[in-house]
Amino acid sequence: MPSSTLQRRDGAGTWITENNYIRLTYSDTIYFPASLEATIANFDGTNFNVLESTYTDFMEVRVIEGNTNRIIFYGRVEQIKPDYDTAYGQVLIIYA
Repeated sequence: MPSSTLQRRDGAGTWITENNYIRLTYSDTIYFPASLEATIANFDGTNFNVLESTYTDFMEVRVIEGNTNRIIFYGRVEQIKPDYDTAYGQVLIIYA
């Protein structure tokens, strides 16, 4: 069963797939806007904190569902929070 895909839009308008994401939490409650909390590993194999400058406020992000390839979330980054996870180490939490 394919999992969902997190993508971000770069300055040129191209969608880039995020390969380091750990967990996505999507919330869609009636009478409230949909929201997304994405936890991303902030490590590229040799360096820590490499994604902090990649994600910016108001950057467009979307989540594509793996089975149907439909967009289930489309929004903009509201908050970026660097954190430490005991299982994964340095992580970046994106709120959109």
